[in-house]
Amino acid sequence: MGDATVSRDEIERLAAEIGLERVAQSDPASLEKALAAARRLRSEMPRDFALSDEPAHVFRASEEA
Repeated sequence: MGDATVSRDEIERLAAEIGLERVAQSDPASLEKALAAARRLRSEMPRDFALSDEPAHVFRASEEA
C-alpha cells in the first residue's frame, strides 16, 4: 500500500464494516490517519512465515500446582 491518501468513500465503507459510521461522519480525518498508520504497519510486517514459526502455545503446570 504505497499511497497514503484514502478516499472519503473508502473511509466510510471501512468504517461501516467495523461499526464506526458515527466516527466516520464526525471525524473522518482521525480515521484516515488511523488507516494510514495501520497500512504502514502492515507493510512493515514480514510475510514469509513458515508454519513452524507459529508458537506452540503449550503450558505445563509444575508438579506442585
